[in-house]
Parts: sequence; C-alpha cells; structure tokens
Amino acid sequence: MVRHDRWRQKESRHFRTEKQFPPGSRCSAGVKRKEIPREKDVALDRLEKWTRMALLVETEITWSSCFDRALETLPVHSEKLGCRTIDLIHIAIAAQLDVDTFVTCDERQAKAAKAEGLKTELLRF
Repeated sequence: MVRHDRWRQKESRHFRTEKQFPPGSRCSAGVKRKEIPREKDVALDRLEKWTRMALLVETEITWSSCFDRALETLPVHSEKLGCRTIDLIHIAIAAQLDVDTFVTCDERQAKAAKAEGLKTELLRF
C-alpha cells in the first residue's frame, strides 16, 4: 500500500462549521486534522483488500460521456434535490457501467439515482 506522507501533520488543527449535520451523520462540527489521514489510510487499505478479493474490479470509463450526462441532469437534480455535481458524476458512472444496484448513504443522491432509472439502495448507519 502506498502511503501519502504529505497528508500527515504533526500539529493538531480543528475545522469548524456553522452547518448542522443530520442525526447519525459521521461528520462532526470539529474534526482534528490528524484524524483525516488515519481514516483515509483505513479506507485505502479496505479498497485494496476488496480489490485483491475481486469484490472491486478496475474498469474503463468514458469520462466525456459521464460528464455530459451529469451536466444534463444537473439543472433538474441540483435545484430539485440539492445534489452536488460530484454526486451526479457518480450516478452517471454507475449508469454507464450498467450496475445492478446503486448503493449510497446520501439520501439526495439516492433520489437522483432513482430518478435516473437506477435500482438504488440507501444505506443508513
């Protein structure tokens, strides 16, 4: 596994926001910077493990058509549901790959994916 040491910092800083996160969200109003690399490393290790187990498979994506589809749906889903561009890009990629089920933890993204004709599973933690 490749580690990205440039993300590691000795000092501890906090980021704060005035936004209220939904109940049960893993986000918090104060996150220590030193916690971010640890969580990133855990996520990268998990992805590497799943790839070795063939649970995830690397595949080719036609980015221009994904971006085009995301831009086409942006006015509808952004205004109506509050989806961000990156959410719509993920949906466009899933549609291009013809996935069986689109899995997300984001309720807005799940609604947009359903509206785009994808079978969707919303995970709640």
